[in-house]
Amino acid sequence: NFFPKNFKKLDADEREKIFLKFFQIGSIEAFKERINNPNFAARTTYGLDNNIFALETWIQIGIVLAKNQIYKSSPNVFNREKFIIALDLIRKQSSELNTKEKTTKQFLLDIRAILAEAGVHIIYLEKLNGINKLNGVVRWLDKHPIIILSLTGKKIDKILFSLFHEAGHILLDNKRLHYVSCGEKTKNEINADNFAAKRLLPFEYNNELCGKKINKEKIKQIATKEGIYEGIVIGRQCYLNKNWKCSYLQKSISWNEINHWYF
Repeated sequence: NFFPKNFKKLDADEREKIFLKFFQIGSIEAFKERINNPNFAARTTYGLDNNIFALETWIQIGIVLAKNQIYKSSPNVFNREKFIIALDLIRKQSSELNTKEKTTKQFLLDIRAILAEAGVHIIYLEKLNGINKLNGVVRWLDKHPIIILSLTGKKIDKILFSLFHEAGHILLDNKRLHYVSCGEKTKNEINADNFAAKRLLPFEYNNELCGKKINKEKIKQIATKEGIYEGIVIGRQCYLNKNWKCSYLQKSISWNEINHWYF
């Protein structure tokens, strides 16, 4: 969809023009510099165990898709206060997943619409070959923050955590700087993790969940009290106890439900 089908059959000069146009860069030398000094903030699961070229390509596809999304509408300029309200609304609406009132597909569509109102654009994009452990990336396009999520694990609680983690970068970090998580827990990554965790479920519940067996009634009780999706509570308990056997209780999404939004 981004390169002509006969790309490999074109002469070298023509391929170079198409390549540079896609990456929006002036020369091969400039692209090599970009690869050697990547300029992005990424949240990975177990460090940056990824092919940098594949990662840059994935990010660029996300940027192209976001541009198409922005230019097809009359986008709002980023508004910090509206963004914070949008995050609270997303958290609140996650509770609708506790019943059959809303599907995971509709929930992800709603997230996109809610964020757009605050001038933030989100792209759900499947990882390319060569990308192993990557959850999300945040970039700025003019005055618009772009969040690109890989939906690693495809579980809604993990998707929400990655979204709120990237939101933490947007709200807490200088947008002129770019941060990358490569296994090292930098101050910025720790802050973004804490922002996401605390925003989704206050730490005061950790003592009730840590070291305990899964109790569906207790999970339902906490989720009802907080007005959130039960999977967020389950995810916190799984994380605290380092026991992922309870993940079968989580709702998930498949790429077959999403890819046609863009391609």
